[in-house]
Amino acid sequence: EDCLDVSSILGSRLMLSRIDIDDIPSLYMSLPIAACLIGRDKRFIAANEKYAELMRQPLPSIIGGSMFDINPKVHIDNVERDFQTFDSGGRVTDHEVVLRGESLLVSVNPFFLTGEETASAISVTLQNITDRKKMEAELLATHHDLLRAKDRIEKLAYTDTLPNMPNRRGFDTVIEREIGNSRRQQSAFALVLADVDCFKQFNDLYGHVAGDECLAHVARVIAGGLRRPTDFCARYGGEEFVILLPQTEPAGAIHLMERLRQDIQRLGVPHSGHSAGVVTASFGIAGARYVPRSMSADTARRLLLEHADAALYQAKESGRNNVTNGGLIPSA
Repeated sequence: EDCLDVSSILGSRLMLSRIDIDDIPSLYMSLPIAACLIGRDKRFIAANEKYAELMRQPLPSIIGGSMFDINPKVHIDNVERDFQTFDSGGRVTDHEVVLRGESLLVSVNPFFLTGEETASAISVTLQNITDRKKMEAELLATHHDLLRAKDRIEKLAYTDTLPNMPNRRGFDTVIEREIGNSRRQQSAFALVLADVDCFKQFNDLYGHVAGDECLAHVARVIAGGLRRPTDFCARYGGEEFVILLPQTEPAGAIHLMERLRQDIQRLGVPHSGHSAGVVTASFGIAGARYVPRSMSADTARRLLLEHADAALYQAKESGRNNVTNGGLIPSA
């Protein structure tokens, strides 16, 4: 009596016991998902009610019938391809097909008649995964929304919205990175503190709204004057800005800050409380030939800020609207 080896109807690689051909229909009827057994002639040897419901056909009309009567051509082509794969000793991986707009996960395994070297039939199981895919798509969309929201929150956390430039937290992140670069590359580094002159008097005379507009104008001049991608500026606090110039010697920093000083003055923002009659800014520069490898990032940051702050104070004491070089931090 002919028997079949059942090779994992549900996808396991374990070989189950041999069963009589007559027992196949009851085996398929007991499966919890849509399943069918298809011979090489593309006729159904067995199927269950769930498969019949999926195909919208009465079960008796399926068993013994041809795939050509109820299946789309692409499904028939898939079965032909699967037989060829099994004949060559390959394995058919689980894959998706679409039937009437619904996504189905398909698992295919070969059946061998006793003594046969090639698959006598293939077992097909199908699971409707439309709802799962919809849920996965919704979860993916939610995940992307959360990532975008996270990016916006991070940008807000590191951005001062008034002049629309990085804030002090943004500065803290960048200076740590650039100090590390200077230490590794043994490259020059400059830090500049810039301060709008007589800004308290400006606010007292013109109000805080005008003061905010003034800071925005100055911020645009500073940001627009930094041409290299590695140059960086941030609002350090109040009317003060900080500028980082990697791979820049003091002479280069002085030249650039002098140009920015002139550009700010040329804005011509009226300021009757300032001897210049318009808004100006002062700049204090600190530099390093390179940050020594023995110096911590915290120490380098502190020394650069101290030197720049002292230079800025000197620029203010010298009549404002000045650029002052505070010298180099120790390189050993």
